[in-house]
Amino acid sequence: TPVSDFKEGSSLLTITANNLTIGNDYYLMIDGFAGDICSYSITASAGVQFTNITTSSSSICTGQTIVLHGPDGASSYLWSPGGQTTQDITVTPAYSQTYSLEVTGVCGDRQTLNILITVNNLPTASISPATSTICNGQSATLTASGGTSYVWSNGGNTASITVSPVITTIYTVTVTNSAGCTAITSRTVNVLVNPTAT
Repeated sequence: TPVSDFKEGSSLLTITANNLTIGNDYYLMIDGFAGDICSYSITASAGVQFTNITTSSSSICTGQTIVLHGPDGASSYLWSPGGQTTQDITVTPAYSQTYSLEVTGVCGDRQTLNILITVNNLPTASISPATSTICNGQSATLTASGGTSYVWSNGGNTASITVSPVITTIYTVTVTNSAGCTAITSRTVNVLVNPTAT
């Protein structure tokens, strides 16, 4: 199936090819006539570009690991920072930073691709009061802070919960901030069993 225009002449020519598919092989037919010496130098002058670096998400939370995938079809890869020469790399950035990838095509052309990975801070989760001691039959109110949503180990999903344990119990809360990052903290509620007065 023809994908380019037809050119004939004795000087520099530019052939335009359209609707090419990455990974497919295409053939350029050169036909001499009347004893012509077919000596040609062919160079891609435009439209030869690799696709961008891909990843599952360009925004992660502190401590998370992510895989950066270089484009298919390159003859070599060079990542920065790091200096890896593989198509894919796994990174755990401590802060937001840009990763660069120099890819070399089969024609020797080099292209530099960039991707910014944004690292979001974890929420600073806390529970008040700092200590909780109640007598048997009483209740305690625990209030979490530091996020936009809360999930408690007892099923509560608000910042504050009121509990009435019959034994000393540890309550855990998962705090999530607006970036979707989570932190977990816990508080022990001590239950004192007082003897009956005589």
